[in-house]
Amino acid sequence: MKAAIYGGTFDPFHKVHRRVVKSVLKSGYVDKLYVIPAGTPPHKGKRSISFSAYRYRMAELALAKFSQVELSDYEIKEPGTSYTIKTVRYFQENLLDEEDELYLVMGSDSLMEIENWKEFLSLLRQCTLLVAARPGETEAELAAQKHRLEKLYQAKILFFEMKESDVSSTAVRKGILEGKLDEQEVPQLVKEFIRQNGLYAEDPLENFSEEQILTLRDFERQLLALMSVNRLVHSLNVMYEAVRIARRFGIDPWKAAVAGLLHDAAKEQDYHEFPEVLSRLDEAMLNNKPIIHGPIGAALVMEQFGITDPAIIDAIYHHSSLTPVPSPLEKVVYLADKIEPGRIFADLKPIREMALKDLDRAVLMTIDGSWASIRAHGGKMHRDTLAARVFLQRQIEERTRLQSIGPEKVT
Repeated sequence: MKAAIYGGTFDPFHKVHRRVVKSVLKSGYVDKLYVIPAGTPPHKGKRSISFSAYRYRMAELALAKFSQVELSDYEIKEPGTSYTIKTVRYFQENLLDEEDELYLVMGSDSLMEIENWKEFLSLLRQCTLLVAARPGETEAELAAQKHRLEKLYQAKILFFEMKESDVSSTAVRKGILEGKLDEQEVPQLVKEFIRQNGLYAEDPLENFSEEQILTLRDFERQLLALMSVNRLVHSLNVMYEAVRIARRFGIDPWKAAVAGLLHDAAKEQDYHEFPEVLSRLDEAMLNNKPIIHGPIGAALVMEQFGITDPAIIDAIYHHSSLTPVPSPLEKVVYLADKIEPGRIFADLKPIREMALKDLDRAVLMTIDGSWASIRAHGGKMHRDTLAARVFLQRQIEERTRLQSIGPEKVT
């Protein structure tokens, strides 16, 4: 088999990326193409690229109809910097047979800079370079570089034909930020994903430190072993929404980010693998399957992610049920889980509008909406959620009363 690997940040996956895929397959050089979204590329800033699950899902949507293409999650699951030589060795040792030939797809700009890559000599020995000509280099320049690399290092280099295009992910992101998503050279399904999840808008994490961003990215990498990419996209959306809400109402945004990202850590786990947690749950909780993943998730993130902050643990534990007297962080995560931009329930617009100005009222509206849905399906809401509802009603009533009489009359 002749297999090729094509890596990139794909942030987002645009039409030129798809054109590369089509051109490689049309060239006849390879039988199969692996497309590999980068985990932590060496040439990009840690906060300058989108989280891995978003980029992987966009590539998945763009490549769904290509039978000869397989999307690989190797780099986004692998810790450390995503060097191409590491990926090449992984594929040769784990996915390819000895007689298989490996090709490395790259642009002409990469060919001109290949000697700056980590262990480039090993790359040239182990792969045939499959190069697409891009604007900026003339045929003479490329031919000269090909000849030089072949002479110096016995490199194997092939070119494949591809229409010129100067579309870049940077320009696409800039256009989206300016409100011009529909004008961008992006596959339609990717556009819909970007619009649905609010990607490439303002960054609620911009005030986080480099260390905090790295921690969140490492948590995301660990979550990839625990859940599907779609579930992780939801978790990332909750993280971002939780930070927005927290900043709006003066609540710790870092704790909101961690609790939001990790809230569903146990959602796709086998609950029976956590007998100690199950043994501590009351009958009402055990009989309410949709909320059991909260307590199990709290135990899991303590053990696997090293989370010890009680506020974060409690917010994860109770993110589907709340407590009778919910903490500010519990309310933030509960609400963010319900109104993150990927949610498409019909009753969310008024809740989202309320979340811009009154946290307690937005949470109460969310409880009422959930309760109506549960009753319609013949279910019962957990008693803690009902108690939280009463508490919030009283809080709102008391606040309204005090506002009506004015501060000068309050003793």
